Amino acid sequence: MSKLEKIALPDYTRKEDWLNSISHMVGGGLSIIATLLCLFRAYQARSWAFAAVAVLYGFCMVAMYSCSSVYHALRPNNGKRAMRKVDHAMIFPMIAGTITPYALFVIMPVNKTFGLIILIVAWVVVAAAIPLTIVIFNQTKVVQMILYLALGWMVIFSIKILWTCFDRTGFWLLLSGGIAYTLGAILYGIGAKKRYFHSVFHFFVLLGSILHFFSLFFFIFVK
Repeated sequence: MSKLEKIALPDYTRKEDWLNSISHMVGGGLSIIATLLCLFRAYQARSWAFAAVAVLYGFCMVAMYSCSSVYHALRPNNGKRAMRKVDHAMIFPMIAGTITPYALFVIMPVNKTFGLIILIVAWVVVAAAIPLTIVIFNQTKVVQMILYLALGWMVIFSIKILWTCFDRTGFWLLLSGGIAYTLGAILYGIGAKKRYFHSVFHFFVLLGSILHFFSLFFFIFVK
């Protein structure tokens, strides 16, 4: 048995997998629109920093949603097993790509050292977690979930700065997006055993991304 053949695939029906694929195909399309809107705002502001962060943020979202959509569209075979590993790995840069604008444009102007620490830790986790997920997928499933949640909630350590120096509506959108992702993670944990729970998880992921986009676009890129 090859290493790929040892990667277990969830027992989703074809209808479930198509729903999963289409939902994140929509997510990919929305991510492209979000990226273009952020880039347009960067152009208006004549800000190379905004432009660079918009490209990073958008690329990470598009990559995650695209890989997820492709993975779920494939029929059960070694290609799907390989894409399952990539699908899981791409979640890490998506989280870090979302954290980056808050670290750069909200936290660092108040506490440069702390903002820099958040950025470094986030991207070091990404650099370490992607190869671990790809190479030893089966042995790191629990670690992956812990790292997703830890990485996503890392900004909680700067909650005082976010609460006092960030727009309140933007703050609540950021918090609500994090809660949506976390509820989705809980559903993911039982999604392989309950029909269509994984599809509901996908919609919670979409909701989290939309809430975070509103927070970023209206209260960081447009201000």
